[in-house]
Amino acid sequence: MRRHSAAILLAILMIAHVAYAQVWFQSGISGTSGSTSNYGASAEIQSIYQNSTNGSLGFWIGENLANGAFVQIGYEIVNQSAQYPSYCDLKSCSGTTYVAAGVPTWFWEYFPANSNDSAFYGGIGGDGTAGINGTFNKYAFKSNGNTWDFYFNNAQIGSVNLGTSSSGQNAPSALAEVADTTSNKFVMKVVQFKDVAFYNGNSFMQLPSAYSEIGYGADSDRTLRNPYGVQEIDHEINHFEVGSGLPVQDGMLLWQFGYSLNITSQYGNLTGSGNYSAYIPVTLRAPKAINLSSSVRELFVGWRGTGSGSYTGNASTTTVIMNSNIDETALWQKQYYLDVNGTYNGTRGAGWYNANSTATLHVIRNIVGIANGTRLVFAGWDNGASANSTTVLMNAPKNVTAYWSTQYFVNVTAQYVNTTGTGWYDQNSPANVSLKKSYVQTGSESRLAFLRWSNADSNASMQILVGRPMTLHAQFAQQYLVGLGAEDAYGTAMDNVTYYNISSNRVFNNSAYMFSGRMYNVEYIYYKNTVITVDYAFDVASPETISIKAPVYDVAVSARSMFGTPVNASVNATFKNGTSTLLHTGSNGVLMLHDVPYGYVTGYAKYFGMTQSINLAEGTGASLTFITPSLVIAILAGIAIIVAVSRISVHYRDRVVKRA
Repeated sequence: MRRHSAAILLAILMIAHVAYAQVWFQSGISGTSGSTSNYGASAEIQSIYQNSTNGSLGFWIGENLANGAFVQIGYEIVNQSAQYPSYCDLKSCSGTTYVAAGVPTWFWEYFPANSNDSAFYGGIGGDGTAGINGTFNKYAFKSNGNTWDFYFNNAQIGSVNLGTSSSGQNAPSALAEVADTTSNKFVMKVVQFKDVAFYNGNSFMQLPSAYSEIGYGADSDRTLRNPYGVQEIDHEINHFEVGSGLPVQDGMLLWQFGYSLNITSQYGNLTGSGNYSAYIPVTLRAPKAINLSSSVRELFVGWRGTGSGSYTGNASTTTVIMNSNIDETALWQKQYYLDVNGTYNGTRGAGWYNANSTATLHVIRNIVGIANGTRLVFAGWDNGASANSTTVLMNAPKNVTAYWSTQYFVNVTAQYVNTTGTGWYDQNSPANVSLKKSYVQTGSESRLAFLRWSNADSNASMQILVGRPMTLHAQFAQQYLVGLGAEDAYGTAMDNVTYYNISSNRVFNNSAYMFSGRMYNVEYIYYKNTVITVDYAFDVASPETISIKAPVYDVAVSARSMFGTPVNASVNATFKNGTSTLLHTGSNGVLMLHDVPYGYVTGYAKYFGMTQSINLAEGTGASLTFITPSLVIAILAGIAIIVAVSRISVHYRDRVVKRA
């Protein structure tokens, strides 16, 4: 309950010298929750000169504070002219000032927290300090920390520390008071109040609503009815009058005003627009994001407000104070989602990005092990970038794939020599595997030589297609130095011979290392440009020299006359390899051909126009007989003699016949 005006009580005590603790009538308005938790209040009050016949008059604005203290300021009208103390505090009073009866004088007053006495603490002005009759004057108080300052027409007239800085849950009241009276018959002239306001810490704000208050001061007798009423003036907001002859109705809403809140949002259909009582807090809420699709959203980035009490900032949930009409626009930022495929827990950068911003994708690990001997190696992005970092312009939802190559480990080992080819290879790529050396010498005619790889390949250097992790081990076996020699049909060693096995496509040198315990077969030898079948099989158990018999023969072609004399015939000879040559039997009549493969000679011989064929094989020779020129002469001579003898015989016979 509010206190009565102790200043009026003090005046009465000083003049009448009698304590009247009967009735304090109070009429006016009280604020509502919209004006609580303030730091001061103010009002413009009309100064009306009038005489008080029973008690004193006061017209003021005041309120209880958060800690129970009380402050008020206004003007009073005493019923007796006199000198009054100009200032009083908890210790004493000081100075005096003259106040005439019926003349308004400003005063300010306070009661400390937890104080129950009725002593006057504050100050009063001199005679007529409340201004000219009928004029309005502004009365105000506000806190500065725990200190409360009092103002008359914006001039400070007092100050006191009350241990608190706010009103707490209390709202201001603007009241007319008939103090310390014993009657309700006094007719109070009508006095106007306007622009009742509360101080929010920065400025004075009009009371958004007010209710009539018809009541009594603290410790007042309440038997007498309060006859002093209150009403609005021509329905003007925050402009009312108090006094006799006005409606006496407690708790009547005299005015209420408010402001509109308009919320504009392109997305989300946000609610909250509407009309609100002035100065009350209104909560704004917006979702942090609105999904337009799985990869497009609008991200809430803040509010842009206009009007006193509006909010501009990035909080999605906030409060505006309805100090005026307020427009709030929800601000949104379009975002696109960047999806990254093929991450293998090794990339950064997927997520939401502002439209037309640049996103950076980064591969944390270029190599990711997925199994023993198998790994993935970053190979690039599907946008063509090959570096492990790339940028993407987010002008739409994007899906970027990181490409990885599968690699397998190839382990190449050998017991005796170094190897090449060990390492990681892309799937289905070739690996070149080889030995630094293919053998290790163990003696002058023995060595350990590469036999095969563990995959059965017998090439010391090979290329394999890598389709899985693998280990390739080189296997070695004992070899001995083996010499090869060819002999003709007569046991004579042959030179310039090559030995080979056609089925294995293997060529043997005259001297070669061969694996112990293995069966070898020399199928052919190559001699004088001729492939000669020998089909000689042997195994190796130690260093040795092997002789191979070959069907190679010496061939003789002889040419004789019918009388056995030698003739020099020309011989056109064709051999097994298809080559041909022209030779002669010479003066001794004999053509000798040495080391003829298979002893094979075909062709013909010519002498003195005579031709004889030659077909020789496996060492057989050819004896040819020709008719010589001397033989022809002898034959012709004999024929001539026979003819001559025949003619002589005929002549002789004819002569005998004639004689007869």
